[in-house]
Amino acid sequence: MPTDPRFTSSPLPVAVHIASAVGYAILAAFQFSAALQCRRPG
Repeated sequence: MPTDPRFTSSPLPVAVHIASAVGYAILAAFQFSAALQCRRPG
């Protein structure tokens, strides 16, 4: 697959996007924690 010049010229936005998506995915998993649901019902 050929490289895209948009990504190779400025990789920081891509890295920030990937890092924030991973963090969001990890934090989103905590909504299914039974211990957290019992503390704040409703």
